[in-house]
Amino acid sequence: MNADGKSFLVFLDAAGKVFAGLGVIADRPALALYDAAGEVRAMLGVTVDGAGLALGDAAGKRRATLGVDKDGPGLGLFDEAGKPIWSAP
Repeated sequence: MNADGKSFLVFLDAAGKVFAGLGVIADRPALALYDAAGEVRAMLGVTVDGAGLALGDAAGKRRATLGVDKDGPGLGLFDEAGKPIWSAP
């Protein structure tokens, strides 16, 4: 548990770098996967009414999302600036 009272579990590689983390974000479970540079490349989480997966680029920017909530599934693609370039529905 960290100083904010949030629970988390961090997995380190042989060199001591974080490569995965399991914790709580906004009172919901989340799993983060990191690349060799320490950027989050994939995040899987549960929201109040669904679940989602976010994929990031080498700079750590969100580039794709896949989720499902009470309204159904959704998919989004984003450019380097984070602007949506495609989504469904």
